[in-house]
Amino acid sequence: LAWSWELGRERRLIVLNLSDRPAQGMIRLQWDLMGDRPMELADPFTGDCFRRSSQELCERGLFVDLKGCGVYFFHIPG
Repeated sequence: LAWSWELGRERRLIVLNLSDRPAQGMIRLQWDLMGDRPMELADPFTGDCFRRSSQELCERGLFVDLKGCGVYFFHIPG
């Protein structure tokens, strides 16, 4: 499952794996990301940080790989 929302230029994305087994998939983002600039998707709870280009996120989406019952809570600054 995935939810996203934005307030002004700040964005949040939550991705949940409700299975007890690992799961992978592409998350299509509906955000208007201008240009081809580097984006940092940071999870303040785990400390994980992923760097992707805004163009890649717009065109392909975000690939996620979660362990069983895993969660990502990304903060994406504007």
